[in-house]
Amino acid sequence: MSTIADAKQARIDNLTRVQAERKEQALAKVNQALERMSKQGKKINFQTIAQEANVSVSYLYKYPELKVRIAEIRNQQSVIPRPRQPEPASVKSHQVIVSRLKGRIQQLEKELTDLRKINEGLAGRVYRLTELEALCERQSKRIKDLEERLKVEPAPIPEDNPKVTPIDKGKTRGITDRIKDELDRLGIKLNSTLTRKIKAADEETVLNALSALEEAMGSGNVKNASGFLVRAITERWTKEDSPQQLPQRQPEIYTASPKPDEELVPLDQLKHLLGGTDE
Repeated sequence: MSTIADAKQARIDNLTRVQAERKEQALAKVNQALERMSKQGKKINFQTIAQEANVSVSYLYKYPELKVRIAEIRNQQSVIPRPRQPEPASVKSHQVIVSRLKGRIQQLEKELTDLRKINEGLAGRVYRLTELEALCERQSKRIKDLEERLKVEPAPIPEDNPKVTPIDKGKTRGITDRIKDELDRLGIKLNSTLTRKIKAADEETVLNALSALEEAMGSGNVKNASGFLVRAITERWTKEDSPQQLPQRQPEIYTASPKPDEELVPLDQLKHLLGGTDE
């Protein structure tokens, strides 16, 4: 009999212990939920605490200490004033804000367009600079190559290697500077004939011919200075050959030589051949 009673008491003690543990766990969950919701500023009442702690509302009412604590926190939250909500903006103020925002958007779009144009210009300049840098690199490389080639001893140039000279220098080669100065002073232009004639004569002969030309030019008897000078050099004229004496040195005018008398036809015979009369 005592064995049955002991077993029954043991079951009662076990149930009591289990209920106590469950109560402690539930109380711990509720207290943790209260602390968590208080820190987060959430609304606290029996419904919200039951959801947060995952217990029933009736369970909370079973424990007076929980009931009192939840009620106190709920009352404290009701006494604390809520932050005042800002009044809704009026229609007019709303339109003003919208208008300002639209203007700002347009301004930003314009600035964006200008920046894009500047960016395109800079991109073109960067491309151009890149091309110039590449060109400079190629030129630098070419210069280095040429410098390396110049370090090598160049091949001797044959003495008979023709040199290109300007036309004027080619014409005046072999003519003394004194003759050149006189030609320039008198304004005489060289041609092939005059150049050959000057080169074929000695300097004194040419200078004398130039003096004769200058004397003749002073009297106005020279129409072709180059031709005059050619003849003056050929005939070795000097300044003393005055223009008045020049006609005797002018080229002779050649005419057809008359035929021998025996080849002429008598006048009477010519008239007879032509059928003419003495009248």
